[in-house]
Amino acid sequence: MEIRIPEEKISEIRVASNILDVISERVLLKKTGKNWTGLCPFHSEKTPSFTVSPDKQIYYCFGCGAGGNVFSFLMKLDGLSFVEVLKTLASRYRIDIPEKELTPSQKRRISEREKFFEINSLACSFFRSNLFSDSTEAGNARGYLEKRSINSANINAFGIGYASDSWDSLLRFLKSRNISPEIAERIGLAVKNKNGGFYDRFRNRIVFPISDVSGRITGFGGRVLDDSKPKYLNSPETALYHKGKSLYALNLAKEKSREEGVVYISEGYLDIVSLHQFGITNSVATLGTALTSDQVRILKGYATSMVLVYDSDEAGRSAAVRSAEVFIREGVDAYVLLLPEGHDPDSFVREKGLDGFKHAAESKKSIMDFFIDEGIRMHGVSVAGRVKVVENVCSVLALVNDRVERSLYAKQASLRLGIDPGAFLEKLEKKNTQEPTPVNRVRPVPKTIEADSLRMERMIVSMMLQFPDADVIAEIKKRNLVDLFSDEKLKFSALTILETYSEKSGSDLASDVLGRIDEGLKSFIAELGVCEHPWTIEGCMGLINQFQSKRRRGEKDLLERIKEAEMSNDHGLLLKLLKEKQEMVRRNRT
Repeated sequence: MEIRIPEEKISEIRVASNILDVISERVLLKKTGKNWTGLCPFHSEKTPSFTVSPDKQIYYCFGCGAGGNVFSFLMKLDGLSFVEVLKTLASRYRIDIPEKELTPSQKRRISEREKFFEINSLACSFFRSNLFSDSTEAGNARGYLEKRSINSANINAFGIGYASDSWDSLLRFLKSRNISPEIAERIGLAVKNKNGGFYDRFRNRIVFPISDVSGRITGFGGRVLDDSKPKYLNSPETALYHKGKSLYALNLAKEKSREEGVVYISEGYLDIVSLHQFGITNSVATLGTALTSDQVRILKGYATSMVLVYDSDEAGRSAAVRSAEVFIREGVDAYVLLLPEGHDPDSFVREKGLDGFKHAAESKKSIMDFFIDEGIRMHGVSVAGRVKVVENVCSVLALVNDRVERSLYAKQASLRLGIDPGAFLEKLEKKNTQEPTPVNRVRPVPKTIEADSLRMERMIVSMMLQFPDADVIAEIKKRNLVDLFSDEKLKFSALTILETYSEKSGSDLASDVLGRIDEGLKSFIAELGVCEHPWTIEGCMGLINQFQSKRRRGEKDLLERIKEAEMSNDHGLLLKLLKEKQEMVRRNRT
């Protein structure tokens, strides 16, 4: 459903929303000149190519081509609609979106996504009230949490609740709020049986709300109170919840992770609750799935170093090996902390405390050392065993795109295995040439050799975005310079800039322009706007004169070629040149 928000209100929200503040909450940025750079959240990279321009209020990634303003960033990163982004930013900057602008029917409706968040919030409140009710089963649930040493402060901080041992208690509660079973099923709170009826998904379980980075509830996880199976039950994939892109407690861990530059990654809800309770608040958990590249890229926005904290049993070791491949591929400074046998993070921190955990963390292994050690543990140190380990290491390193990084990893691995570094590198390079390009590897944008005129047209558009000086804009208008453009995309961009400038000038002109164009042009405009160039009035006027002079020389050359074609009776060439002249006249017509 579309909500009609006045253009002046959209402009007010855009002006109030500082793109550097918004993006720096999700991406670790470093100042480079006038701009800020960091690792792109939209694709895998090891060298920062994601650039934010606070002056122009735009961003652009030179690696994958993503670009735009603060609105398009949040839309792309969080999968939000334009209206949802507006409402989110309006709330953040305390800007009222007047209800009188909405029609009566629009006032009665909200977007589906917002409705789902509201239902999840209601379900969380319901589970919380169950946990603190007077029933015997609620008492058992509280007793279970007390046995696990989870205090009331953390119960409240994590929003932990309880799903009673009933087939439809949540459904009946939601029905009283006019929420149908069909909606509850779509959001993952109910299951449809073969007879067409519905029942609660979570029953007789401790319930852990799963939130996005902003703290909005996207799904739930439930743990049994005994040894029945399945031990854990998570929400299915929904419009809000995607397990491969979600991390438990990231909303609570993000600040400490930024502060310390490191984040600890585990697998269980109670593991994380206990770690937080003992002061290790820079810890998160995956959600019933192996660590994914998407999750690692999200964490890159909050920490430069990552530590897996897994059990030392076979399941924990196998999960760590799978994660090692992801870390190496993503180029992350990562480590593995295997806990003593018989311990998980929850039991270990309850027994050893914060100091014990910190001491154990000192013995963490680098991700490559761990990967090699696990290979040796499995295959042995015989010739055949070491050959197998080398094969496994080469298979992983073949996914590393950077040659220098790949070489350093190879040297580390060869020394660890007692193999000649040259022989190891030779085998690795051979393996690398045989490996198909991974699907998720970002291919470089092909570079085209542009004609001088096209290059100058790009420079003029870039100049208009980066140096929106009143005298320069006036000169471009006076000379009808845009009419001389041959590239339609650049011409449209320049005309949009002129139109926007006439209504509002300023350093955030680029961001205002992005608000007026289709998605297909946003990245193109952002790229031209974010590039740094030391423009001056003299330089701008020089470019304008040079471009106009080149166009005039082009017209003169064309007339001479037409005369030559007439004299040589080359009717085919003459027709072609006359069409070029007609097109040139059309462009120059004022």
